[in-house]
Amino acid sequence: MIVSLFYFVNIVGLFSLVLYFLIPVKNATKSLFPYILLVAFSSLVEIILINFLQLDSEKWSKIYQCIEFLVLLKVFDSNGGLKFRLVSVFFLFFFFISLLYFILLNDDFSTTKSDGFLSMITFIYIIFFSIYWFTFIFKKVDVPSLLNLSFFYFVSGLIIYNSGTLFLFLMLEEIENSELDIYQYWVVNLILVLVFRILLIVSIWKGRTK
Repeated sequence: MIVSLFYFVNIVGLFSLVLYFLIPVKNATKSLFPYILLVAFSSLVEIILINFLQLDSEKWSKIYQCIEFLVLLKVFDSNGGLKFRLVSVFFLFFFFISLLYFILLNDDFSTTKSDGFLSMITFIYIIFFSIYWFTFIFKKVDVPSLLNLSFFYFVSGLIIYNSGTLFLFLMLEEIENSELDIYQYWVVNLILVLVFRILLIVSIWKGRTK
């Protein structure tokens, strides 16, 4: 079951990029392209390098976290404008100072704990942007429903996915040290990834030009 779910999740990730190129999309949806590209690239890495070539998944996790944060920075900058840029600069500085700390002084922090802390920074950054974006949208009188906005599905997916995976990251070391089966918890992780990628596809479809 886990293997089948693993492949399905990554096929959905690749499909998001295919769909982006298959249908014409609005300019607002084009701002999501860096993240769509990251999702597709991550799917290939998971299938080829992690699954078949047995690349160290812990190293890839750290690399992915860094790339994802930079991609989020780009996407948020495209949709948040100058007013949100100072917040982004602050989080960028905090994220990479924390990363350097864990790389250079990691005696007291396992890879799992450092990944959890970096995920927490990313999650807080997403929450800050979500509050800013929702506030901006609610002030606009020409938006009858959030369900009509393609970006809404992307933001919602980010919140759902990161809130769930943050818990897994923070609890992973305790799970590993217990007698619980860790693979059952990674099923939860795969389901969260799948939910986010489905919402990403919905966001692309909603953002198509009519």
